Amino acid sequence: MRFVKDIFAKFGGNGVIAEITGEKYPTVSSWLVRCSIPPKHWAALVAAAPAHGVTLTTDTMIAIAANRDEEKLLRAREADARKEIQAEPAQ
Repeated sequence: MRFVKDIFAKFGGNGVIAEITGEKYPTVSSWLVRCSIPPKHWAALVAAAPAHGVTLTTDTMIAIAANRDEEKLLRAREADARKEIQAEPAQ
């Protein structure tokens, strides 16, 4: 796992992350948009990981946090690509 979006995917989405962390769905959704999970929730995710078939450690969380800028850049490029596809005239 390299990015926050990978954590969400491995656990099964926003609802599962919200349940594990005790946060509301919109709050958790904002983490995905920001590409950042607050460190105060890392321990809960690491502890819940085995029950969800996920391998996750605090070191992995630290590495993912360090990749935030890279993930944000990648997401911006993906958004730009979607805009270009939508802007292409139909043939």
